[in-house]
Amino acid sequence: MPSDGTALDGVILTQGDYVQLLYQKNTRSVIANIISTGQPVNNNLKTILAYQDAHLSDEAVPGPLIATPFSSIQINLWWVAPTQNYGKIIIGYQIEWKRATGDYIVIDDNTHNSTTRYSVYPLTPGNTYTYRVSAIYNVHTMSNPSNEASATTFVTSQPASQNPRTNASSTSNSSTPTQSIPVVTAVKFDFTTPDGTTLTAVVIAQSDYQQLLIIKDPRSIVSNISQTTQTVNNSLAGLIKYQNIHTQQTAPEPPTSNNPSTPTQTNTPPINSLIYNVITSVIAIGVVGIITWFVRTKIAKKIAKEYTFTMEKYLENGIEHIRIRNSGPTMEYCTILCDKETCVWTDTKLDKPRHVFEGSISEVRLPRWVENSNPLISIKGGKKVLRKIRLDEMAHG
Repeated sequence: MPSDGTALDGVILTQGDYVQLLYQKNTRSVIANIISTGQPVNNNLKTILAYQDAHLSDEAVPGPLIATPFSSIQINLWWVAPTQNYGKIIIGYQIEWKRATGDYIVIDDNTHNSTTRYSVYPLTPGNTYTYRVSAIYNVHTMSNPSNEASATTFVTSQPASQNPRTNASSTSNSSTPTQSIPVVTAVKFDFTTPDGTTLTAVVIAQSDYQQLLIIKDPRSIVSNISQTTQTVNNSLAGLIKYQNIHTQQTAPEPPTSNNPSTPTQTNTPPINSLIYNVITSVIAIGVVGIITWFVRTKIAKKIAKEYTFTMEKYLENGIEHIRIRNSGPTMEYCTILCDKETCVWTDTKLDKPRHVFEGSISEVRLPRWVENSNPLISIKGGKKVLRKIRLDEMAHG
């Protein structure tokens, strides 16, 4: 889905084109509902990029906006922040609901934060709702609205005598007394980790569930989801720990030989420290330098692994950020340190270690105190330092 919200559904690519798409797509384009399939390929990388370029919206407008049903009474909104703010700072977003008559009603005039997620409730089961969002700046101005996004709440079976509570903005004039739906604060689901181990009937708070969807390993699967009034039996921290335990066991052990005279690796010498750091700089129009580091480092059991990634710094809302484009193997449990302070990932707002997968683009926000300073930036994979560089030596993205 490009930034104007025009979705291209049912795209089937080769695995090679899909990996290249992750690396080459616009940062505001969104890929959703990803599954492996045996169906025939119906598209290619070139046509997808051409479609994207034809549907890019103004960089000063939020988008794409995506609406998804969460339950019979709740819809969740998610969008990408504007990438061009002309030096202004986003202090919140305005959320609008489109009525059947076609006009918009403001349901939240200012969220008072830069979070790009919003939940709307209580709503009527089985109804379709349409929304749009606008960015609010610190100079008392607003951006143009995003694309429209619609979603339909789930249908639940209710006794005929019960009338679900509707949104406060509803145009219903019925005077029939309504019976409100009990407030549900927990979510029940099954959680399958990358090694195939399933934890069934997990019950966690809705806030923990929303965070889990953001920070879990993409290979972990959440299924059989439902709202529940049952007692919470787990937590976000517990599930992430459980996932990590059942992820570390997935890497196969290297083959060993019973014959000590037969080496198991003939082309790769033992590696006990950082071998080489090759720095290349590509200067493009506008004197933009992109510095690529090719790093080979020691991994567990002395297995050599090459990392290929680029790092760029950029300024957004007056705060320094770093963008990592990983075109090599997954960097597991990656963290970015600014001197000794761990940087925060921009999408999760957390500083926890994460996997930076092959073909992915990840971004971190540097602490505010780095202004007018030149801190040492360290990139770590687990406990290993993959690269160190001063901020002023990094290319602008």
